[in-house]
Amino acid sequence: MSKRNPIHNTKSAFFALLLSGVVYSTFGILIRKMSLSFDTFAQVFLRCAVTAVIALCGIMIRKTKLIIPKVHWFVFFLFLVTPFFSIASLTYGIQMIKAANAIFFIYIGYIVTTFLLSVLLYKEQTTINKYIALLCVAIGAFFISFPFAVVSLWGMVFAMLAGILDGISSGTCRELEKYDRFVLLFYRYTVGAAFAFVAFLFVHEQFPSVMLPVSLLSVVAIGASLFIIDSLWLY
Repeated sequence: MSKRNPIHNTKSAFFALLLSGVVYSTFGILIRKMSLSFDTFAQVFLRCAVTAVIALCGIMIRKTKLIIPKVHWFVFFLFLVTPFFSIASLTYGIQMIKAANAIFFIYIGYIVTTFLLSVLLYKEQTTINKYIALLCVAIGAFFISFPFAVVSLWGMVFAMLAGILDGISSGTCRELEKYDRFVLLFYRYTVGAAFAFVAFLFVHEQFPSVMLPVSLLSVVAIGASLFIIDSLWLY
């Protein structure tokens, strides 16, 4: 990876994080609406498919060539696979605990991961304020999750894992920002859709014969939101 500072220090990163918070606040409701018609991996497949289709439309309109980014293979690999696991983890987490708690744990995972990446990979200087912020996060996590019931514990783990994966994802986006966003997101969510479809078949999920309009609208809303957020991360 390059020696550039992580995304936090740019205006696009601020707006990406702000918009992510706003959008994530709606995910609890949208995921539960999708759950009325679709199981977990069906949801992940449809969301990734919507985002991939949006990116493909942008490629066709702009007549952009499909090229493979010249970056370390592991960076590109993480960029491609993290959305599938993040979306799946978030879906499981929101189904197990309250949506507000799930979003909180996502940000715990994200903050801790980006802090570690900034220190270990980007050699960013740490300050007492950052350590105080991490301590506040830990205290908040304790009070929100106490008492630790088995179901809420697993929900907490899945939600936090989604945040960790989002933190890793944002780091890979920084390495790929000079490449075309539509092409990158088409690759990323096509791979995510493929992974989700394999998981869908493996666990023997099925699409319902009747799909509620609210579930379909929620799929489109989250798919479009993912495209907008990832575009900002890559800006």
